[in-house]
Amino acid sequence: MPEQLIIAGERRDAAAGETFTVIEPATGAPLAEVAKAGPADVDAALAAATAAFADGRGSWARTSATERGRVLHRVAELLREREDLFATTEARGAGLMFQDFALFPHLSVFDNVAFGLSGTRTEKRLRVRELLEKVGLV
Repeated sequence: MPEQLIIAGERRDAAAGETFTVIEPATGAPLAEVAKAGPADVDAALAAATAAFADGRGSWARTSATERGRVLHRVAELLREREDLFATTEARGAGLMFQDFALFPHLSVFDNVAFGLSGTRTEKRLRVRELLEKVGLV
C-alpha cells in the first residue's frame, strides 16, 4: 500500500489515485511508493489550513511569545535527541549513507563499492548491486 497524503490530519490517497516511486539515491533501488498530490489535493490542503485558522485550531498567532518559546525549545530538544535519525535520513536523500571507514565518505555507497572494480560501467553496476544485496542495502 502506498504512503498516503496527510490533509487536515487525516491520511488519504491522492484524489486522482496516482502514485510514484521514490528511489533510494545511494543504491538506485525503489524505496517507497507514495501518493502523488495533484491540484485537487492542493486545494483540499489549502481549504483545510484556511478552515483550521478560521475556527481557532490555528491558534499559534494568539499564543504568547513565552509559550511559543517553550514549544520551540521542546521541538529543538526532540530534534537533538533524534539527530542521528535525521542525519541518516537526510544523507540518504542526498544519495549518501553514513560510512565511518569508507574510502571516500563524500561518495555514495554505490560509488565507494564501485571504486576498485574493473569492467564496463554496466558490469560494475551489476556487480555493485549484487554486493549490496548480499549485505541488505538493496
